[in-house]
Amino acid sequence: MHIHFCNPDIAEHPTGGNRYNAALRTAWPTDDTLTSSTSWQEAPTESDAWLVDSLLLRDDGLLDAWATGPPAVLVAHYLHLTDPNEADSAAAQEEADRLSLFGGYVAPSHFVKEQLSAHGIAPRRIVVAPPGLDRAFRTGRDAAGKVLDPPAHLVSVANRLPNKQLIPCLHMLEDLREEPWQWHVIGDETLDPEHAAAFREAVAASDVSDRVYVQGAASAQEVRTAYARADVVLCPSRFETSGMVAREALAAGVPVLGFRVGGLPETLGALADACLVPAGDFAALRTRLHEVLTTPRLHTQLAWQAVRVSRGTPCWAETAWRIRQFVQQVAVV
Repeated sequence: MHIHFCNPDIAEHPTGGNRYNAALRTAWPTDDTLTSSTSWQEAPTESDAWLVDSLLLRDDGLLDAWATGPPAVLVAHYLHLTDPNEADSAAAQEEADRLSLFGGYVAPSHFVKEQLSAHGIAPRRIVVAPPGLDRAFRTGRDAAGKVLDPPAHLVSVANRLPNKQLIPCLHMLEDLREEPWQWHVIGDETLDPEHAAAFREAVAASDVSDRVYVQGAASAQEVRTAYARADVVLCPSRFETSGMVAREALAAGVPVLGFRVGGLPETLGALADACLVPAGDFAALRTRLHEVLTTPRLHTQLAWQAVRVSRGTPCWAETAWRIRQFVQQVAVV
């Protein structure tokens, strides 16, 4: 088959969706021909199918391309209409108006599949394909039993976007100043420079600024090193379709604390009740973090459970093969 990847023009930024796209293409079966573009004008009509990143759903060029192109499969990394915080927005309505253009849909979690189904998409036209996991992240057996020595290393890997709620998380940590901790924040600062600047200003003005370390976009190796040092990974996002950071952290044997939103409960599996609190409840998140940091036995239990949960995460080759089989079905209809 000839599969064409239609990706947004922010491919150089290490966002979740872009990392998914790149890893998927790398792991795709070599028997197929793969091409990609960021412009609909460059999408070849002779290909057997298009894999379309959901960020392109509202691109006006899609309508003209769809009329003459091959069957298209939407990869629903993020849609406003699947996000409870944005479900009533104009963007969500525009997405809903175009949703039926596609022959199939890739959902990164069952949560997203349920949201697509609620908008009239037949379940048989949706394949659930969670993000895969690079084998290099599976280091949990070596790390899970380590002693929780102060100061605790807290890590957040998140692009500087309002949805990641890093500023409220900073204020939450200010209320835990009596506990010895360091917070390392890694993520792209160019997607929303204004918000990135606001976060750095909030850190500089905080009375715990000497315990917060802010870093921009990092390589995969740097992120793996951060997980290796981490005692807890904080994911205070307002919404996640699946949670690639959480998957990586669990495989590294690190407890993940965050909110019960979107696909995160699926990703954490048996750890969801212990590690996720109601959406937006930073007081509950602070209490849970305090419990984990002050109870070494609990921290060890959560770390080993993280390793067990991560065993169910597919590798990228499995994710790619699952999507490939689905795309093949769509292409021959």
